[in-house]
Amino acid sequence: METFEQIMQTEIKKLIGRELTQSDERMILWVSGWDAETRAGIMRLIRDAYLNGLKSSK
Repeated sequence: METFEQIMQTEIKKLIGRELTQSDERMILWVSGWDAETRAGIMRLIRDAYLNGLKSSK
């Protein structure tokens, strides 16, 4: 079973379209220790920014 950190890394890499830097990975490790509601909120923001970028590029 994947950890939340691994899930975040996989999803964020898909959304940003590149590999994560060491700094990105450290930030994700830090955030993965936060409570579930906060982590979910951050993921929603990242996903919404990605979707907004798709709309803006059309």
